[in-house]
Amino acid sequence: MQQPLLDLPSEPGAGHGVGRAPDRAAELLRDVFGYPEFRGHQKAIIDAALAGRDALVLMPTGGGKSLCYQIPALVREGTGLVVSPLIALMEDQVGALRELGIEAAFLNSSLSLPKQRDVIERLQGGRLDLLYVAPERLMQPQTQEMLRAVPLSIVAIDEAAFTALGQRQPLSRAYLARLVRGLER
Repeated sequence: MQQPLLDLPSEPGAGHGVGRAPDRAAELLRDVFGYPEFRGHQKAIIDAALAGRDALVLMPTGGGKSLCYQIPALVREGTGLVVSPLIALMEDQVGALRELGIEAAFLNSSLSLPKQRDVIERLQGGRLDLLYVAPERLMQPQTQEMLRAVPLSIVAIDEAAFTALGQRQPLSRAYLARLVRGLER
């Protein structure tokens, strides 16, 4: 049997202010994100994530891929970690999540040191639902140590963003998998 990248608890918990109802994912979809129902395979993917199973998700741009990790991050205990090399995408997603009242932040080279410290304090204080990090930031030993010290609800790697970078991206899938395994507590 293949080992999961992270040993996430199999029972959905209450995220930051989020209840334990079994249909919480559908409630969040409707009440927070404003969609009446899941599209395509979203529900099956979210159910797999809520059960702590790994998933490889291939969806077209605009297909609702982000909801497949954002909703489990809100339902499960801890902070959802999203690894993406695209700073503009991080900023857009975090901005949209904040407008919905979701505690989200990013750590990348665009932030000043005081802003980085603020994000880290919020993470360590359990006040973030989602944290987006650049792969270069994830590679730093102090970032890995910081992430090992906090409960992570889900880890999502935006592979599409890596593919868009083509040969310029030095990180391989195998290396990222080793980094993620290293975050286990």
